[in-house]
Amino acid sequence: KLRSLRKGNSASIISRSMNKSKAVWQIINGERKSSKESSVNAINLEVNGRVVDNATDVANHFNRYFTTIADETIRVNNSSPSYNQAETTHAIPVEQTIHILKPVSIEELAITIDSLKPKSSTGVDGVSAKILKAA
Repeated sequence: KLRSLRKGNSASIISRSMNKSKAVWQIINGERKSSKESSVNAINLEVNGRVVDNATDVANHFNRYFTTIADETIRVNNSSPSYNQAETTHAIPVEQTIHILKPVSIEELAITIDSLKPKSSTGVDGVSAKILKAA
C-alpha cells in the first residue's frame, strides 16, 4: 500500500511539473538521500548506561575501547592471583618434516624453466623467472 501511495504521489508531482525531467530527478535524489540518511542515523550504541546515536561519538568510543583494551586486559590478568605465566607459556613440540627430492634430468629442468612466465618479480630465492629464462 505504501509503495502504491508513493508511486501515485510521484506521478502527481511529475504531471503537475513544467519541467518533467527535473521533477523526475528531484524524486530520485529525494529517495536516495533519505535512504542514506536513515542508514547513517541508525547507529546507536549504549555506553555506560546511556544511548549514543551520534556517529562521531560512536566512532570515538570504539577508538578509545580498542586502543585501551590490550593494556586493560594485561593489567587485569597480571593482578589476578589465578594467573600463572608458566601455565600459559609451555613449549609446543614442532614436528620436523624431511623433504625428499627425487633426481631431475636436465631436459625436465629446461622444460620447467621454459614453461615459466617471463616475469621480473622474484620468488623466495630472489631470482626472477626472466633471469632464469635468459641464463
